[in-house]
Amino acid sequence: MTGVALEVGRPTVDDGGVSSPAAPPNPAQWRVRALGVLTAMVLLAGVVAAVGDDDIEAPADGAIVEVDGRSTVVRVGGQPVALATGDQVRAGDEVIVESGTIVLRLAGGGVLEGRAADEDIDATRVVMGAVPELVAGDLLVVGGNGLDVDAAGTVVALGPSGATENAVRIRRGLSVLTGVYRGAALVESAGQQRSVPALRQIGISSIGRPAANPDPLAYDNADRWDLRYLGAAIDLGIALDRYSRSFTANVGPNGGRTTAGYELLLPRLAGEPEFDAADLAAPRDPGDVLVGAAITVVARDGSFQDRWNSVFEFRDEGAAWGLVALDQGVDEAPVLADVEQALSIASRPPAREVATPPLGPTPTSPPSPPATAGTTAT
Repeated sequence: MTGVALEVGRPTVDDGGVSSPAAPPNPAQWRVRALGVLTAMVLLAGVVAAVGDDDIEAPADGAIVEVDGRSTVVRVGGQPVALATGDQVRAGDEVIVESGTIVLRLAGGGVLEGRAADEDIDATRVVMGAVPELVAGDLLVVGGNGLDVDAAGTVVALGPSGATENAVRIRRGLSVLTGVYRGAALVESAGQQRSVPALRQIGISSIGRPAANPDPLAYDNADRWDLRYLGAAIDLGIALDRYSRSFTANVGPNGGRTTAGYELLLPRLAGEPEFDAADLAAPRDPGDVLVGAAITVVARDGSFQDRWNSVFEFRDEGAAWGLVALDQGVDEAPVLADVEQALSIASRPPAREVATPPLGPTPTSPPSPPATAGTTAT
């Protein structure tokens, strides 16, 4: 407590050389000086606490937790203990989410998120370790390439991908379902591996065999993780579905079958020499063709035909239009603008046909011969 001196009773010397005790500070001076000491102590404590928080590191194969709600930890051979934000969990500890959510910040830099039970899934239970094990429920795994999670013998490895960060959702119930929001995942089960790109998911049956191919990522409009990563795509998909149905109802299921018609509705198509009648051969609703074409012409990765095939292959697999657009890396604004303009053009009444007058002078009827009266034959 340097810088604050309480000089009480130190003697002073008068002009005659006789020392006399100094007058003690008055009560007001005591209060000011004591307040200064208290303030310095509080500030020092705050600095120490802040430095301590920054210096805390997750233990090896463990994590620092952030709790929103109630979560407990069962340590090896112990009983459940409530967790608080800032607590550490170590290898072998089982973390259970009883209500709300929990975030586990791993020593290696990755992040695990768990949540409470829902109607169709148990609460998150995860055992910490070099490879964390999902025992039950949902787990969101976010991190760089090489972060692994085990679920009932299925190992989900983040990456490899060109993304700086992978985001993968794992659900363990009667089977294991892995969905990729961002980046990629490599799923290994029963000696078989499957690559799962972004916006796809793959299921592992109860006997441990992965599906042959991933499916489009299924989402819930009210799920917080889905909204975090797919919110804009979900909204775009709702709008594009509505426009698709509207266009199909306007032209009829058998309408919209010519390239010239779609080039009129989507002027960008007119500049695509690869667009031809073969692209319209598949039995699709006209509204789906319109929306898919709008996404294709805005996308720029690959040739027109490659983009067209990619768009409709993903759609035919069951992907929502918002996911198709996100998969192509397009912005929603130009897609919506093009489709809205096409609907406006399609809704205009057809121009009335007006007879065109022939060129040259208008012909006249020949005059009738004049009638004669009282004429007799001779």
